[in-house]
Amino acid sequence: AVTLPASPAAPAVLELVETDLFQADVSAATHVYVASLCFGADMLRRAAIKIVGEATALRTVASLRAFPEDVVGVAFGPVRTVMVEMTWTRARGEGAVVYLYDR
Repeated sequence: AVTLPASPAAPAVLELVETDLFQADVSAATHVYVASLCFGADMLRRAAIKIVGEATALRTVASLRAFPEDVVGVAFGPVRTVMVEMTWTRARGEGAVVYLYDR
């Protein structure tokens, strides 16, 4: 984990954590990025269930693949998509679709 101290411009402390989602305590997470590009359907469903059930402080989750609607439909508002440059899209000058879910 990397913790960035508060500053006058950004008064909140930011903690960046790279870990196994299925082993992590996500109860206090406010923003989660899931690098789900290579997840199979079952793993994607498990990730969505964990986030919906355990990330009670969550405001936004970003995922490289859409979560199953039957899992996230009630817990989040409408899904939004944005195009974001990734290392594998940079040479083509385009981005990859990122799915954003807000509470």
